[in-house]
Amino acid sequence: MNFFTMMTDRIELAVRWFYIAVLVAMLFLVTACGLEVPSISEEIVSPTGTFILPTAVSTLQPTPINTRVNPKVSPTITPTVTPLPAEVLGLVVEVIDGNTIAVVMRGDRLSRAYVVRYLNINTLPNKPDNPWGVVAYETNRDLTRLKVVRLVRDQTEADADGRLLRYVYLGKTFMNVMLVEKGLAKSAIRESDTTFRAEILVAESRAKGSSLGLWGPLPTATPIPTPMPAQPTEEKITAPIVKPETITPTLIYTPTLTPTVSKD
Repeated sequence: MNFFTMMTDRIELAVRWFYIAVLVAMLFLVTACGLEVPSISEEIVSPTGTFILPTAVSTLQPTPINTRVNPKVSPTITPTVTPLPAEVLGLVVEVIDGNTIAVVMRGDRLSRAYVVRYLNINTLPNKPDNPWGVVAYETNRDLTRLKVVRLVRDQTEADADGRLLRYVYLGKTFMNVMLVEKGLAKSAIRESDTTFRAEILVAESRAKGSSLGLWGPLPTATPIPTPMPAQPTEEKITAPIVKPETITPTLIYTPTLTPTVSKD
């Protein structure tokens, strides 16, 4: 055996041991990861070709829920309604009836108005058959329309119709009490809103004692005379007739100068 043949055998032996070492390492890794050696005896056929199952029996595991947040996906934003403060200023943009107004709150756009009902009082509807309801509406309108009012909350935020329930102040005038005191509204105290219960009841007692408004006779309206249309007259306008013979022409007199001859 020459040197060349001896070296060739050693190289082949080294290569074989290398492959054996690689296979042992792969088997060790597979065993450590808990996987089984794939079997080539079972196959599934798909339209794209033949695939070998990783195990003799399929052991599908549910995919765990991914709790990571994808930064490219914006989270859903749920709008929140900022509660109104207990006391706020507002501009009255419309008067609906004797105890209901529409108000734009300070800092809001003019297109966003809240319907506000005076708390703990009631007025009659603004209809022709309810004269005191009409008077209450007109009084409320004349005093508050396009004016800045101060709205104060008690315990209840709004009624069943979504109207805000508030005590309304126009300067130093407490509108809820004033309308009751004039007999234009009755008390309607809510059990949970009793901050000004005494003031409203005292005002109602005064109106009853003085027979004002709802507690007195119906208002009598002064009839407005209906203007009568002017009747056409049959008078004929005649111009004086001038007869031709009565026309006297104006004469213009022009003196005639007669030349005189002097005698020398």
